[in-house]
Amino acid sequence: MPTEMTTSQFHQGQLGLALETNFGTAPDAMTNFFPFNNDSLRLEQEHVEADGMTGDFVGVQDMDVQTTRRVAGGIEIPVRYVDVALLLRLITGTAASPYILTSTLPSFAVQKRVGASDYFRAAGCKIRSAEFSSSQSDQVLKAMLDLLGISEARADSGTAATYSAGSPFLHKQLTLTVGSTSVRASGWTWKIDNQLLEDAYRNSPTLLAIPRGDRVLVTGTLQGLDWNSTNRDLYTQFVNGTWAALEAVYNDGSNTLTVACPKIKIPEGTPVNPDSGSVLTDLPYRAKVAAIGDTDIITITLA
Repeated sequence: MPTEMTTSQFHQGQLGLALETNFGTAPDAMTNFFPFNNDSLRLEQEHVEADGMTGDFVGVQDMDVQTTRRVAGGIEIPVRYVDVALLLRLITGTAASPYILTSTLPSFAVQKRVGASDYFRAAGCKIRSAEFSSSQSDQVLKAMLDLLGISEARADSGTAATYSAGSPFLHKQLTLTVGSTSVRASGWTWKIDNQLLEDAYRNSPTLLAIPRGDRVLVTGTLQGLDWNSTNRDLYTQFVNGTWAALEAVYNDGSNTLTVACPKIKIPEGTPVNPDSGSVLTDLPYRAKVAAIGDTDIITITLA
């Protein structure tokens, strides 16, 4: 009789992280494990077909050579108080709350288990960007982390996963304030784009460094705002190009996560009439520092 084929399942997956002491050298063991929703992290290898004719229109095998490699992709993680301190350190470079953007980001290793016994470990990783989002339909605050690393290795064994207990922050726990106005939104996003420089290969097959770029972009969207007198005021800010402060607080009854931007500007915001139902509008925004020399384009606090 035929034997059922063995297949790997998503529920067998595990995700662990550990800070590196030396860039590109993964620690022997992972120190933090996270529940995760999905990942697209994979090894990417560039190839080139060298010039040279050989008397035929078909390229010769030996002329196709591997050149550079890197690890890239995303990981989506539910944001829990017990996990978020390490995530914010990796995203901002600050070691403890309050978290502000710094010029140097720490490198880390990622171990992911695929199936029951395949462990892929990526080294020399940094956070390209991190986008946080929550909504009334999905509720759970999620972080989509876009990673860049220098190498990957597969093994038959890895660090055993252990998890801390804790619930994720929820959209219903969110308080939003723009300027002095309390805002009700069906969804909210905020994104930190570290603008990493990704070309430091030189005469090497792997990246020799992954420095932060010249600018860090902080953007987001206030989603699904009812068109009413309160949100007409935000539309007026859009028309006038007015800057305002934004503060968002998630409070689960025991812990708080506070995101504050001293200056945001809304680049668009005209409402549109839907086919039916309430008239809603989305207000994208971008953040800036309050004055030249400041670095507090965004401040994130845990309490």
